[in-house]
Amino acid sequence: PLRVDTLLSFPHELLPLLLLGITDETEKLGKSALELVEAVGRTFEARKATARAAKRAAKAADSGAQAEEDEAVMETDAMDVEMEPTVPLLPPFTGRPGAGCRHLVQQMLKELLKPVLQDVKEWTVALRTAAARQLYTLVLLAEGKMEDFLDTILPALCSAVSDDAVDVATRVVAATHSLGSNIPVRSWMPLMLDAVKGEQVRAQSRASGLVVMAALLRTANAASMPDDLILEMADVLACKELRTSDHPAVRRQLFAATTNLVCGSHACRPRHCAPPWSAVRLGADPCCLEEQ
Repeated sequence: PLRVDTLLSFPHELLPLLLLGITDETEKLGKSALELVEAVGRTFEARKATARAAKRAAKAADSGAQAEEDEAVMETDAMDVEMEPTVPLLPPFTGRPGAGCRHLVQQMLKELLKPVLQDVKEWTVALRTAAARQLYTLVLLAEGKMEDFLDTILPALCSAVSDDAVDVATRVVAATHSLGSNIPVRSWMPLMLDAVKGEQVRAQSRASGLVVMAALLRTANAASMPDDLILEMADVLACKELRTSDHPAVRRQLFAATTNLVCGSHACRPRHCAPPWSAVRLGADPCCLEEQ
């Protein structure tokens, strides 16, 4: 069996293999890989705690610095206790992964994410499927830290979500759901609006962007959707390029995105939002709605 110390000695080489193994189709193998990643995370956290203790001891004379560091650690621990997954998890996950493995992945996220985003564009189905499996696990473990990489992961999701391989598309949608539950709407909205609007955007790309937007909205926290964001998204969804499109996939995904926005935005005021919603449903010109 692999030793935890060995894994921590070569994390960049071995951790990606374990992250892939977590989603193996063999249930026993997936559970074993997850247990090993959790064990690595616990050892990683223990070493961090030892390092913090040594640092505190070295700065014992500086009580202010010690108090500040202790408070930061307490806040992190409190967040770990309070936060739980708000979206259904794919096997073998049954709950929020341990803090140690999450922190380990977050610390290495840049190095782990780059090859996965490259492989998800490969021409062979096997490579794309493996990359999609890893991507789901990375998003799940990275949680809010993925916000730092939205400019690279969102285009990758928009591209991969239309993959002909069902396994790839399914994992990408699951990863997007996890992303939407952890990232504020205000952070991803500008990038996604650019992906679906504009005359130069191809219909297929527009449809893929709407799939990702709908998935993000499905799991978005309603509290992170103030009126100004809701209205801005409504205006884009009701723009001419979208509401007059005759592309079947665009029309289907436009309705899905609109439905998820309406269902998730509890603060939406009907008198403000009715024209855009009606324009999306009816394909009408908003200027004519008052006459109907």
